[in-house]
Amino acid sequence: MIKITQMGLLLALAIFSQSPAIAENPIKGKAISRTFKIPTGANKTEYLPGVIVVKIDPAFRNSVSKSAFAIPGLQQTMQTIGASSVKAKFPNAKIPTNKFTADGSAVTDISLIYEVDFNPAFGIENAINELLKSPEVLYAEPHYIYAPSYKPNDPDTLGTKNYYLKITKAYEAWEVTKGDTNVVIAIIDSGSDLDHPDLAANQVKNYGDPINGIDDDNDGFIDNFSGWDFAGANFNTITGDNNANCLGGNNNHGSHVSGDASAVADNGVGIAGIGFKCRLLTIKCSADNDTRAPGGVGYILTGYEGIIYAANQGADVINCSWGGGSGGQFGQDAINYATQNGSLVVAAAGNSNSPEPHFPSAFTNVLSVASTTSADRKSGFSNYGNTIDVSAPGSGIYSTLYNNSYASFDGTSMASPIAAGAAALVKSVFPNYTPTQIGEQLRVTCDDIDSKNVSFKSRLGKGRINALRAVTDTTSPSIRSKNMIIADNTNGGRLRGDTITITADLTNYLRPTSNLTATVSLYSPNTAITLLTTQVSQGAIPTLTTVPLNGVFSFVVNQTAPEDAALTLKITYSDGSYSDFELISIVVNVSTLNITVNDIKSTATGIGRIGFVDNTNTRGLGFVYKNTNMIYEGALMIGVSPTEVPNCARNEGATPDDNFPATTRVAKIAQSGIDFLSSGVFTDANASPAVGLEVSHREMAWNAAPDNKYAIFEYKIKNTSANILSNVYPGMFFDWDINASSSNRTAWDGANNMGYAFSTTATDPWAGVKVLNTITPAAPSFYPQSYELAGDPQENGYSIAEKYLTLSSGVAKDSLGFVSATGNDVMFSIGAGPYTISPGAEIVFALAVIGGDDLADLQTSAQAAQVKYTAFITTGLSANEELSSDLTTFPNPANTSTEFSFSLKKDTKTSLIIYNQLGQQVQVVLNKKLSAGKHSITANVNDLAIGVYNLVLTTENQTKAIKLIVQ
Repeated sequence: MIKITQMGLLLALAIFSQSPAIAENPIKGKAISRTFKIPTGANKTEYLPGVIVVKIDPAFRNSVSKSAFAIPGLQQTMQTIGASSVKAKFPNAKIPTNKFTADGSAVTDISLIYEVDFNPAFGIENAINELLKSPEVLYAEPHYIYAPSYKPNDPDTLGTKNYYLKITKAYEAWEVTKGDTNVVIAIIDSGSDLDHPDLAANQVKNYGDPINGIDDDNDGFIDNFSGWDFAGANFNTITGDNNANCLGGNNNHGSHVSGDASAVADNGVGIAGIGFKCRLLTIKCSADNDTRAPGGVGYILTGYEGIIYAANQGADVINCSWGGGSGGQFGQDAINYATQNGSLVVAAAGNSNSPEPHFPSAFTNVLSVASTTSADRKSGFSNYGNTIDVSAPGSGIYSTLYNNSYASFDGTSMASPIAAGAAALVKSVFPNYTPTQIGEQLRVTCDDIDSKNVSFKSRLGKGRINALRAVTDTTSPSIRSKNMIIADNTNGGRLRGDTITITADLTNYLRPTSNLTATVSLYSPNTAITLLTTQVSQGAIPTLTTVPLNGVFSFVVNQTAPEDAALTLKITYSDGSYSDFELISIVVNVSTLNITVNDIKSTATGIGRIGFVDNTNTRGLGFVYKNTNMIYEGALMIGVSPTEVPNCARNEGATPDDNFPATTRVAKIAQSGIDFLSSGVFTDANASPAVGLEVSHREMAWNAAPDNKYAIFEYKIKNTSANILSNVYPGMFFDWDINASSSNRTAWDGANNMGYAFSTTATDPWAGVKVLNTITPAAPSFYPQSYELAGDPQENGYSIAEKYLTLSSGVAKDSLGFVSATGNDVMFSIGAGPYTISPGAEIVFALAVIGGDDLADLQTSAQAAQVKYTAFITTGLSANEELSSDLTTFPNPANTSTEFSFSLKKDTKTSLIIYNQLGQQVQVVLNKKLSAGKHSITANVNDLAIGVYNLVLTTENQTKAIKLIVQ
């Protein structure tokens, strides 16, 4: 049950399309950047308009109330986004008295979670990003909603309607326990048919709050005698009430789920739920009039509020038959709170027939349930994978419906409440178990069904639940890992030749072990790695005890490992008859390198992109300055003609032109004087047509001022074709999203050859891109763009012809976003040209990408970047060196002339050029082929203004630079 975490979207009752999700906590995993974007594939139907969930840092508790933020900066933000109200989501929540639980986990505080109503016209991304600028805000995210979607089937014949009770050994389990009326299963769903003859007798009644118009038990809910309705009558004005009864077929889902968990048994009517006598707490989270979701049903509007309510009402098990692919930290907070307050959360694994994590089932502290058939095979629709805990029957499940009726449904939405009902039986037998222990008891006692599911071996959890074993087993331990650390020696790259070690803590949730061993193996054959240390003798671990792994697992990344090789490791735990396992996903020989040595953070991709290696922005850091990711896309383009632009930027469709396959992957290089240096090679082989280009790239960064706010990206472009390439324009396309993406502006600074972008909000950071002068300089180009403007190159996608146009038009426009008071969503292409490249020849194109506080800050870094690049740029390897001595000059300082001296190892073409502090070429002292030997060249500096200059000596494979002072 210890899983990587994130949130979900859609009800998991039947087959639906699921967006890929990042298997990582969205706050923890993205803590480097406080920029929010609606997840790819999500749409406006998946969150409430005009509503944001906000959590305040406990350090500012005394500055907030239940209906206001008394924090000046945050108050200003509320005005900016047009906030009309603030209210604590859980006004009666108690302030935690302890920081940690008994097992060392941080106590979840729900008392500082708020709901903010704002002006929807401001845009939800813009509003959230405004809130995230405030340090008092721990997180801000949409109020996500969930869409049920199920496919009823005709009832089976009488003999097979309740087949799941037989194969889960429910009948035999009932000989041990028929459940306990004090054990409560909360059904967080679309309500229930409260007077159904197979449900009514098992409904929990809150006798402490009879229906009299008074909150008799002071829990904040008036007359919640029969559960609570968090969604109310109208989805347009979500207002809770005390009627949890479903009023129509649009909300049938909850009734079916309720019967699966604990329909009344031994009443001579209909069916028996696996929970038998265990009670049902109905928590309705769909509006009575809502038919907007697929199939004409209602959305689950308030699922996580329902979880917290259920925990506060003392529910032992909470069932969530919904989930999907988007969300945030609020869901994990709700689940952590429920777990810490005694409730086991059980959730459907999803119906996309996918191994991708599905949320909330993949959250930490959730028992995730996949679906099986009457033959113990994976249901065709069911998800599977590393985050599944158990399986349960979910195909053709016959259960209760609205209006006292019955039908058969398919889905993990059916499997989940069946598992929840079995968990309630476990609680009945083991009343002192913690929520995690209940889930682990159900998990470790599953029947192994791998032999019937060879293609999904170990990916349907521990197996299919066995209720009899779950209520009778008193010998099995339960070992789970947590705090796992996967350590490498290559800055997270896990590169070829690297030795990787794995350490973790092991927790035993059930009976003690005596001679435990932990063994790591490859889940399936994979030549990317070779396992080294594979077994650890752990010995005895007492119940509810956490100990460090007694050693490490290790493996080496093979030299033949492909880039981004994904593999799964299986850790097997053994102790006598006890056998258990966990699956761990790992990527080795990662094709990106994170640049994190100074005040900016970015990612070198090795395929022509900057910041993100993919077009969904899930792999890479972006371009971060002061905890703000400012970039959405950075992509190299090499314009050769209006029909030939090898590139990796967006196109007319939804995917980029991935024209640059790597032939030498990006890798770090150790070099004195450069705090970060990486290099690699790619070609334009995937372009159509391929021009015949080979691009050697390098990325550089320094950590000391004035060089601590930029990174340099250099591209040496070689013509490998037999044709002379004329009018070549290399450049980069940048899409900037500086917090509120539609409130940005961009402009050109000609004095520094720099394009820059900034937000209309004064406190936001700025971003700049400077074209760096190289040994083959050319005129710079800058072309601002926005899809929001009619006739813009971005209006209907970005075609090859438009890419060449934006690269080859020089500084066609010098600004964008100033006409509109609020700015635009801005992009720009920036480059240089034209170049002519003969067969076998090459040019060098380099950029400094800069973060800063304002334009003056960007300009300071731009000038420093040119000086640093000129001084430190080095090409080729030592074996190809032509220089046998350093470049010297005398006198220095000079006022009329100075003599430059150097020695060559061999004949080579040589240039000697003087640059000013802006990187502008001011004098060519020498440019010709020289013979091997010592050379002394005198330069006249009479015409140079007083100041500091850079003298750059360049041979065919080397560059040397020194400072020259003119007095």
